[in-house]
Amino acid sequence: MASSLPLDFGGYQFGIRDRPTTLSEVVQSAGYSTGAVVTAEGLGTIFSFDRGFDSYVSLMDFSFTTIAFYKYCIKYIRTHCALKNISVEYAVKILTPNLTKLLDAMLVFCSEKENEKQTHSVILTDFVHRWDFTALKISVQAMREKFRRDPVAVAHEVLLLRHGQRIFDFIPDIPLGRHGFSELTLKVDEKTFRECKHGPARASAAYTLANLRRWIDYHHEKPFFAWAHLMDVHDICFSSFDITNAAQAMAEEETLLSEHCRKIAAANSHKGSVEYDLAVRYVDRQLEIFVADLKERSLLNDTLLVIVSDHGHLGPTYPFRQGVDVMDFYDELYHVPVCFVHPDLEAQCLSGLYSGLDVPATLLDILRLPIPDSFKGFPALQNLSGRDHVLMEHLGRGPCDFLLKPINVCVRSKTRKVVYRQPPPGDCKEGVVSEVYDLISDPQELRNVAHESPANPETQRLASIAAQRVCDIWRDNDLQERAQNAKLSASFSSLQKSPDALSFEVELLRSYQAELIDKIANLKQENTSLLEVCRERMNVIETLDHELQRRKAPTPFAKSFREMLSKLKSCR
Repeated sequence: MASSLPLDFGGYQFGIRDRPTTLSEVVQSAGYSTGAVVTAEGLGTIFSFDRGFDSYVSLMDFSFTTIAFYKYCIKYIRTHCALKNISVEYAVKILTPNLTKLLDAMLVFCSEKENEKQTHSVILTDFVHRWDFTALKISVQAMREKFRRDPVAVAHEVLLLRHGQRIFDFIPDIPLGRHGFSELTLKVDEKTFRECKHGPARASAAYTLANLRRWIDYHHEKPFFAWAHLMDVHDICFSSFDITNAAQAMAEEETLLSEHCRKIAAANSHKGSVEYDLAVRYVDRQLEIFVADLKERSLLNDTLLVIVSDHGHLGPTYPFRQGVDVMDFYDELYHVPVCFVHPDLEAQCLSGLYSGLDVPATLLDILRLPIPDSFKGFPALQNLSGRDHVLMEHLGRGPCDFLLKPINVCVRSKTRKVVYRQPPPGDCKEGVVSEVYDLISDPQELRNVAHESPANPETQRLASIAAQRVCDIWRDNDLQERAQNAKLSASFSSLQKSPDALSFEVELLRSYQAELIDKIANLKQENTSLLEVCRERMNVIETLDHELQRRKAPTPFAKSFREMLSKLKSCR
């Protein structure tokens, strides 16, 4: 539901911070009250998702933000540093603004939670307000001051963290736990699914929508724009474990979901994940309750209801793919359900090609509000046949680093899909078409024909569009000049190193190497399809080991490390 493409306006390093205007700002400027209740990992202030909202309430476990920060920032920077793609100095330079932004956002988050306890602006339960946020804010301020005094030392300390270690010691170690029904099993296709345990450390749909209704209670006297982000399907959660009357609600939900299980079993043709389907059914029920409440209060007749997903469905659905990644461009990852509901809208289904960019434009068009020039979408109701093609793009997970990561652009028409990859830090002419799918003969995209039909006219047309998009990204972000000026030389080649700097680099290598070994130990028993992943990581580990030997740096896990390498080599 974006107004521009992900790599516009400097990319998504800080979310929508640098976008000219946002959807919420447009409706806010038109006199609407604006409120959001969200459950996603990143605090809104880090990525500026709170722009244009009078009230932005985050219902999430406090530790989720630091976990996400490790996965998408620290891990990425350390990997490139250990592989000599960047120097330690450059790694600290990248980490510093990100860590500064995180600490600032944590202070805001603590202040928000303090205020919520005082004003009761949200429905308070132990789920969100289990910590002493006043004490936490003091600890964050102390960490911020320590970082201000010696940012390099703190950055070094953070870069040496391994998965599972807490970034900040002052965050209490509160067991998150999982919540679920006592027993819910189902036999489908000769497989008995395990007992369903669900309900992660994020607010349920019931709790989130209850808070949204509370916000509407205070703001429905004037036009309002309310947004809620539900994570239940993403997290495979299907119980209202965190609301005040949880026991009663869960008893009703168990009856509902058990009946749904029986229907699946009776059909005897189920493909995919039962738990995934139960989460979808649970959210559907919560939306039904929410809409019924709006109707009972006579708010539905003059309310536009928009239901949309932030991305497609992955993994537990049909068709099943081995080795699929969330960064792939398969239709099931990008085919987003969208529904606009209003009494004055004619019932119809638009089956053409549309982009997520078209959702904000369509919403503003229905509300008869102006669409800003920076919005790249088109009102769907004024374009019933859809687009000629749609664009998808990303730099992969982690920081939006144009200089170290390839630009991936996908162009899809009604008959064909082309994936174009621009390696870093080259120029626009270095891009290659890596994937092509014929959507007429192969609608599930199971056969890559990139090397079989490079001369196909539609393939060439879409590849040309993708190549032009890469050129536009390079031009708009001054990447040619930045690539020429960037000093990305590896710190390992430098002879002007202090003993402390050299010692840190050795520790960084050891930390990264140890984490890779742990990953391989976990992966190698799971699935033979992961063998290639193990082999790739083994090659990296061998490279790091040679570097440590060259430095005459003793390794504390030499024996287990050699045994792991020996086992993996035997799989080659």
